[in-house]
Amino acid sequence: MNMTIIIGIITVGISIILGTIPTIGPTLGSILSTPVFAIGITLLYYDLRVRKEEYNLDLLAAELHMSEFLDDREPNRFKMH
Repeated sequence: MNMTIIIGIITVGISIILGTIPTIGPTLGSILSTPVFAIGITLLYYDLRVRKEEYNLDLLAAELHMSEFLDDREPNRFKMH
């Protein structure tokens, strides 16, 4: 099953369950389900990027112009200053 559908089902479920609470339920459901959806889609994006592009900490550091913080002996570890 497509992960975006699963994320959508989870967020709709949160909204429906919390929406049954009188007065504050729909607002509370919206407040909690929106970040869950955004975080889920963001994690899905990075997961797909890691799998397809072999994205790693070295590439992330290069994109963020942080390559000077990488340790030469262990290329996937950041130096502690």
